Amino acid sequence: MSKYRKNYYRKEPSVDDEILGIISIFIFLILFQYWQYVLAIFGILILFKLIIWVHDKDLFSQFKNSKLYYHGESGKKYLDKLEQEKYESDRTQYNINCLKKGQYGESKILYTLLHMQNVPMYIIYDIRLQYRDFKAQIDFIAVTKRMIYIIEAKDLNGNLDIEGDGTFTRIFGRKKSGMKNPLTQNNDHEKVVKAILKNEKIKTVVTSLVVLTNDDSHIHFKHGANEYKNKIFRNDKLEENLIKMEQKKHIVRQEERIQYICDTLLKYRIEDIKTADIQKEDVDAIIVKLKAYRKKMSEVENVPAYMIFNDNTILDLIQKKPASMEELTNIVGLGEYKVNKYGQNILNIMNNQKNKNKN
Repeated sequence: MSKYRKNYYRKEPSVDDEILGIISIFIFLILFQYWQYVLAIFGILILFKLIIWVHDKDLFSQFKNSKLYYHGESGKKYLDKLEQEKYESDRTQYNINCLKKGQYGESKILYTLLHMQNVPMYIIYDIRLQYRDFKAQIDFIAVTKRMIYIIEAKDLNGNLDIEGDGTFTRIFGRKKSGMKNPLTQNNDHEKVVKAILKNEKIKTVVTSLVVLTNDDSHIHFKHGANEYKNKIFRNDKLEENLIKMEQKKHIVRQEERIQYICDTLLKYRIEDIKTADIQKEDVDAIIVKLKAYRKKMSEVENVPAYMIFNDNTILDLIQKKPASMEELTNIVGLGEYKVNKYGQNILNIMNNQKNKNKN
């Protein structure tokens, strides 16, 4: 009885199993006969992987260190304005303290970005952008070889709980209070930057990050909130997370391209020019002469005028009034190469106008 039962449960080979066996033998014979082609394909795959690895490592690039490309002063101006009015109310003094604390937190993020060893970048700090009717006040724009990061600094007291449904709760001692999703505001900033890049026909990856600057704060991601882990973190995790995100992209931009992207974004900057000590007619004269020189050089080099220097550079020259080649390196859009190439002529234009005014 047991014998028949054993045969009853024995699995008989099916037609599909036989077909699969025949196909396996057929493939083995083909591979055995054409092993040299299989080996060649395998070698090509290894070579392809090696090329991708070398490309991602960017071994021959000279761009190794981060640079602060633009430092706005909107936060400082607002703080100065509040301090002049602080006698009016206690609420103003509270805002002053919050603003100072926020600026201290931003300085910590800036230090972290500038001292990253593995993610070189150009940093735009404290900038107001406008595209059509949309405006954005952005703490940091970091342009790397692979991505663009929109970074919002948050100096929060207490700890932060993040639910899977996107609910944010601040916990300070025994007190709990809900708060607005900090990514919402940053996503709006991201939309403005993406709109500018699309208008300028620049294709790149843009992502929003929120960085907590309070070293005593902790973030608790509850069940289902994993999607936020790569978006919100403390400043001491900033470099670690940027390295992870950079490794996922195979784009490698050279420094010239990074600078071009920054210059393009800065064309949409909103900022008043400090011309209190410069007469309007002098400003107009300098602009005319600089644009004339730019046009002349663009014709000589057969390149678009903005490739020599753009309007944003002209505005920065008027605002900062550089008097030496070294000071020119602090002008938006003028790197070391352009300073060496055009710097002396730019200084001559600026100085000639000053001398003309003295006479």
